[in-house]
Amino acid sequence: MRVDFEGEIIEGDRQPTSERFMHLEFYKQRPGVNGVAHGHPVYCTAYAAAQKKLPRGILPELVATIGDVALVPYGTPSGPKLAAEVAAFVNSHNAFLLENHGSIACGETVLQAYQRLEVVEAYAKTCWVAEAIGGVRPISAAAIADLPTPSFA
Repeated sequence: MRVDFEGEIIEGDRQPTSERFMHLEFYKQRPGVNGVAHGHPVYCTAYAAAQKKLPRGILPELVATIGDVALVPYGTPSGPKLAAEVAAFVNSHNAFLLENHGSIACGETVLQAYQRLEVVEAYAKTCWVAEAIGGVRPISAAAIADLPTPSFA
């Protein structure tokens, strides 16, 4: 199914996601984004419910492929308020925790967006467990400087 930039159906027989306004922010602001994945994975949603950012600089994979995960202030789900909150972060992040809601990621394809969402969930779980056994320990700034920088095209 397809919708226009106002969220109106232009093709297909199904109903669009209730979160279409949030998804549309990515397509409006980032021409290179052709896929968005949104969900409520347990560990990401736990951090979002606690209104707590994921720790930075813990695993090289996240630093190099996704970058910092934004913590988006709460906005009423399924409407323009949440889309307006997400809009401020769209151009500088590839993955997002949505306060008291869940998480979302974007990519050049739907598969890449989904994979990013999965990587962030695994990262959130790793951080959660690491905190339980004594705390996360960031890699050094010098080690981070040696890593590639993620794309925000």
